[in-house]
Amino acid sequence: MTAPALEFGLLIEAEQLLPHLDNPLLRIVDLCRSSAYAQLHIPHAIHIQPGQLVHQFDQATGFLPDEAGLQALVDTLNISAEHHVVVYDDEGGAWAGRLIWNLHCLGFHQVSLLNGGIHAWLGQEYPTTSEQVDATKPAVPLQIQSDGESPYRIKYAELKAQVEQQSI
Repeated sequence: MTAPALEFGLLIEAEQLLPHLDNPLLRIVDLCRSSAYAQLHIPHAIHIQPGQLVHQFDQATGFLPDEAGLQALVDTLNISAEHHVVVYDDEGGAWAGRLIWNLHCLGFHQVSLLNGGIHAWLGQEYPTTSEQVDATKPAVPLQIQSDGESPYRIKYAELKAQVEQQSI
């Protein structure tokens, strides 16, 4: 039996997520501090270190990871084109939002932010666990699209030219 497709919007409430926890096409991603994840997290959530979402270049950080870094991220998530990713953190959504942007840059849009993060989940007294989860590798893993044609990113030279031409 095939699991039903998940049709969540970009923002999902805790009560919307709760009935779908056992859906094999749902990948829940925790971006909380490692110590918080070890103590408790949403059942079936995998943990990702926020450092996997950024690339450091010289003295600056915050760049989109290079192709190898993006492939490593996709490999850690173990998602297919059929999966839906729900992401949360414990810091107001900044890291969760960063993962959403990274996935959008790869052409993957089946992703939702848990409104209120782990705090909203805990506030509803929904189930938690301390069990660490390894995501099952899908039969057909997601292929990253890193052709540089994403509407979610722009190269520095292109941005600079638009600023100089006052076209933005």
